Amino acid sequence: MSERGAGETEDVYDLVLSAVRARLPGLDITEDDIDRAHRLPGPNNKIIVRFVRSGPGSVRDQLMARRLELRGHNDLFINESLTAQKNVIYRSLLEAKKTK
Repeated sequence: MSERGAGETEDVYDLVLSAVRARLPGLDITEDDIDRAHRLPGPNNKIIVRFVRSGPGSVRDQLMARRLELRGHNDLFINESLTAQKNVIYRSLLEAKKTK
């Protein structure tokens, strides 16, 4: 849980689980799949989630594969949190894919 305001606490794990379950039905996600989840500082109140497992068949990869289904829902956005170096690699791979 994290502090939200004057005496008010928020269960970030429950918020993540309910948002994902509501928008991506059929995705079997539980609190056991999440290693950590917390809000980032700043005006947007973004939440960052670290999953216990990644790789083929993991809940994380299933979520990333289905994230495009969220287009049109302005209240939920899922993307990778990459280091600067990995972001450069990712962008160059995307550009190579576009140019074939």
